[in-house]
Amino acid sequence: MGSRAARLSLKSIEALKPGEILWDTDMPRFGARCRSSGTSYFIKPRIGGRQRWITIGRHGPLTPAEARAKAKVLLGAVDAGQDPTRERDARRTLPTLDQLAELWLAGHVALKRRASTHREYQRIVYRHIIPPLGHVRVDRICRADVMALHEGLAETPYAANRVVAVLSALLSHAERLGHRQPGSNPCKGVERYAEKKRKRPLTADELGRLWHYLNELDADGRENHWAIVALKLLILTGCRKSEVLTLRWTDVDFERGILRLRDAKTGDRDVVLSDLAQQTLAVVHRIDGNPFVTCGARKGARLVNLQKPWRRICAALGFQNARIHDLRHSVASVLARTAPFVVVRDALGHRQMQTTSGYSHAANDDVRRAVDDFAKLIVGAR
Repeated sequence: MGSRAARLSLKSIEALKPGEILWDTDMPRFGARCRSSGTSYFIKPRIGGRQRWITIGRHGPLTPAEARAKAKVLLGAVDAGQDPTRERDARRTLPTLDQLAELWLAGHVALKRRASTHREYQRIVYRHIIPPLGHVRVDRICRADVMALHEGLAETPYAANRVVAVLSALLSHAERLGHRQPGSNPCKGVERYAEKKRKRPLTADELGRLWHYLNELDADGRENHWAIVALKLLILTGCRKSEVLTLRWTDVDFERGILRLRDAKTGDRDVVLSDLAQQTLAVVHRIDGNPFVTCGARKGARLVNLQKPWRRICAALGFQNARIHDLRHSVASVLARTAPFVVVRDALGHRQMQTTSGYSHAANDDVRRAVDDFAKLIVGAR
């Protein structure tokens, strides 16, 4: 067995035996090699001072004429000073999706996103994305993969949309690293499910009933003291649940009457406290060694579960379908009746209430006046 030269044709290719190499007489550096597994076409140019074997494709899927056309293009690139093996070798070393996801979460997300966002991305990646797609090389994730993932979560449309959003962020990162072609993100163009945003703001009368009921519960000890404190602060500040439950005493500035939130959803911000909010904080039971305003069952831990007491309270008051986050919507809707738009925006730190980047902030006195009026409304309601 060895090598010989002849024009590559169907007849000459099919006459090859395992171990034989046939060099094309019409095009130097182009040939075919026969092995027990089949025959493949190749070129053998000199790149970077040494000769390289570059496989073009297998005989069968490729005809001799098609292989010759591909060889002509590749050899032309070599003669122009290019290395056609470089891209091929780079593709072979591309990470799988699970490998890239691990680096993305530990590096990019952990450094450039909030801690809570990092935790949520981790949950979505390892629960929903890695199981079906983790083994796939990152450049081979296609639109069909994304659609299958999205449609597989059709029963939970909100979660399905979040999963695609996180996958899209991950694949955009792959593009920035050069692991995918620019603009190749297959998540773009995948139609999201319609999301029904549930809002059930409590009326001023309901907020008043809730406030007085919380006082009754705290007085007779029927509910967890810190759960009641958390709910009162949600009513009086319009903060998000996570902002209240992670609030530390070092974040409370009694002298200036503000809360200093340093990991809020929309960035660092100060929350102006009404007199009633400050009075509520002043009588909170403190535990030595626990830095949190709302203490949990474990030593030094914060309150975690607010849902169970909230459901019991809603059942007692007859509030149907009311969620804890609806308290924030309730504060916004009541404040909007008594305060200018810009004041409501600053009182809640709500990003979507910003109109233009140059919109001036309301003074703290204006915000305090609005939240004080709101607190008086709640206390006086029955």
